[in-house]
Amino acid sequence: MNAEQEHDYVDAAIVRRSRIERALQADLAALARFRRDVGTYDPRELYTSNLSLLNGLALKQADLDAQRAAISAAAPNNPVARNLGTQISSVEGDIAATRSDFPRMADSSSRYEKLLVSRDNNVALLNQANVAVQEAQLAAEKNRYYLNVISTPSQPHTAEEPRRLLWIGGILMATLLLWGVLR
Repeated sequence: MNAEQEHDYVDAAIVRRSRIERALQADLAALARFRRDVGTYDPRELYTSNLSLLNGLALKQADLDAQRAAISAAAPNNPVARNLGTQISSVEGDIAATRSDFPRMADSSSRYEKLLVSRDNNVALLNQANVAVQEAQLAAEKNRYYLNVISTPSQPHTAEEPRRLLWIGGILMATLLLWGVLR
């Protein structure tokens, strides 16, 4: 019976661990497919770099606007002012292109976060399952008993009533008889 108990405890924990391992493998495969389809390893890093690029382009645009305003104020027909205007429109195009990527990045970032949370949860569950397997192995080694029914109890065919009074009376008579003989 103890062997059966050990087998049940350990097998249940191992089955749970293998189920979590399969879920973790599925999460890792989904994460790899996502990275392959999107073309980026970590959308958060891409979002951060695009935000930095957007801030840099905005600073450059402000600098070019200031230079063009200064040159236009000093010499209104200066060809450098026209060149600065061309640079400004190029920077504005880069800013517009970078801003147009943000909705797509937000969508892919949310899917990526969902995959990461699922993977992290399964990693934590796998750690817990490994601990549960170890605890099951330790618990299986302890002295515990299962109650197994070997056969159903039999029922008597006729009622067997207790005959206490008859026995008490018989013992009383035998005691009195023995007392009478010995006396």
